[in-house]
Amino acid sequence: AALTIVVVRGTDRTVPPRIASDRPKLVIEVPRIAPAALASVPSSAGKSQQNVGPDIESQSVLPDLSPPPPSPANDLALLDPDRRDPTSIRIPGPEIRTRSNSLDLPPPPAPVPATGTTETTSCPKAESRRLLVRDQKGRAIVAREQGMVKDRLAVMLPDGRIGWPSGQVVTQEPFVPLTMEQMRRSLLDDPEFTTFRLLQTTHYLILYQSSTDTFARASGDLLEKLHDGLTGFLRKNGLPVRSLEFPLVAVIFETEADFRANRQVPPDIQAYYEILSNRIFFYEKSRRDQDSPEVSALRKPQTVAHEGTHQILHNVGLQPRMSDWPLWLVEGLAEYCSPPKLTKRGVDWAGLGQVNSLHIATIRDLDDPLPNQFQVGGRPPLVSRDRRTPLVEYLVTQKELTPTDYALAWALTHYLISKRIDDFVTYIERMSQLKPGQEQSPQDQLTKFRAVFGNDLVQMDGKVANHLKKLKVPDVLPFYAVIFEQQVGPLIRRQAMVSQSPSVIRQWLESVTVPEGGQPHWEFLPQPNRNKAIEVVEHWMHQGN
Repeated sequence: AALTIVVVRGTDRTVPPRIASDRPKLVIEVPRIAPAALASVPSSAGKSQQNVGPDIESQSVLPDLSPPPPSPANDLALLDPDRRDPTSIRIPGPEIRTRSNSLDLPPPPAPVPATGTTETTSCPKAESRRLLVRDQKGRAIVAREQGMVKDRLAVMLPDGRIGWPSGQVVTQEPFVPLTMEQMRRSLLDDPEFTTFRLLQTTHYLILYQSSTDTFARASGDLLEKLHDGLTGFLRKNGLPVRSLEFPLVAVIFETEADFRANRQVPPDIQAYYEILSNRIFFYEKSRRDQDSPEVSALRKPQTVAHEGTHQILHNVGLQPRMSDWPLWLVEGLAEYCSPPKLTKRGVDWAGLGQVNSLHIATIRDLDDPLPNQFQVGGRPPLVSRDRRTPLVEYLVTQKELTPTDYALAWALTHYLISKRIDDFVTYIERMSQLKPGQEQSPQDQLTKFRAVFGNDLVQMDGKVANHLKKLKVPDVLPFYAVIFEQQVGPLIRRQAMVSQSPSVIRQWLESVTVPEGGQPHWEFLPQPNRNKAIEVVEHWMHQGN
């Protein structure tokens, strides 16, 4: 539970908490690629012509993959809690993950396919139309129809990317994905990755910048374990899972600065699965790792596994790319699959379905935000959930998640898989039938949920709470004493709180920040227990009087 202490110097004016417009949001534009990366990329040297149409000179009417102006995309991104001026604001904690559910997806920068044969499974959509399109080098290639999105045709390219053709030329030629070797050569030839090395595993091609491959190998091992564990779990429960059609690509930047310099993504984003390119992007090191080494260490395996889950589910025939799955399910599954753990050797991935201490800490604070609280000068804003709406109903109808909502999505997913697995499998099967571009309103999502799990969502709230109480929670997190100060006019507002949850801390900081005030400043100080954290807070508050 969170302890909140407030001291106000002088007379403080009442200001409502910051609202969603200033809350971290998903990357709402396709990450812009550097100009050099948009140049034509040489194709693989494979000799097979199965996936190549007529020579472009004899087929001048072939549609291009050239894109219109940039537009929103529904990538699945991890948003960085430390999103303001890092010189004055530091926040510990795990990634904040959210996603835009907008399906208004005009074309991204044109993906560059290459030709070749495949070593993996056959085309999963044999009935889908194949179309001849022209790549950036003017070559005719065979693409496969992906679906209609906002009345625009999307096609799958042989390297697993999605593009939008300017027209349609149907062909009977087969669609042939790239092999692992052809994809490897294509990536190494790509100007965007000239500073990268490449590590190959059974299912992955991992591009990394570091001079050593330690982190890349650890990430590759985790991703392979995740792939085997997740696909095994799905098959065990009777869900249809196909072999990977394309090699999976992970791009690891050495530092956060390199990650941000490569593509113009909003400063909140620290990792993401890019739905259109079918790749995951993250970084190895950040200068802010020293701010909270305990939570930072937990964050790294959780980040890799979270984004890896998104990528796997989109590539095994279960979650069609660009389909409008409920956001609680998308992120709840990713969190279910990505809990970290402490071992004698350090921090590692705990495996599917293990208890996530970060989320338990968040839920405790949301359920009981007021214990041991005292205040001077008025009531502080609290981070808690609205109990007027059943938790399940609230989650199922959300099109955007707050930082603390990810813990709730994890809790609901954990309960359903643990206690109602047959119904959960039925629900997943129905979601997998959603077509790309088929939008779902909040009411649609609620109706589909009730059709499988029943109408008594209040009763389900209680069952979820009872399930969480019975979980054995590892005690691995420190208690943070968070101190906050901001000038508002002639006054200095000083507030403080104690919590184990980085997500709660993040939302609390947003709620106490006055938008029209001066630059806010805060620090978080990890302590071994709650009493020590309270002592630190009280000492700081007394110093200010």
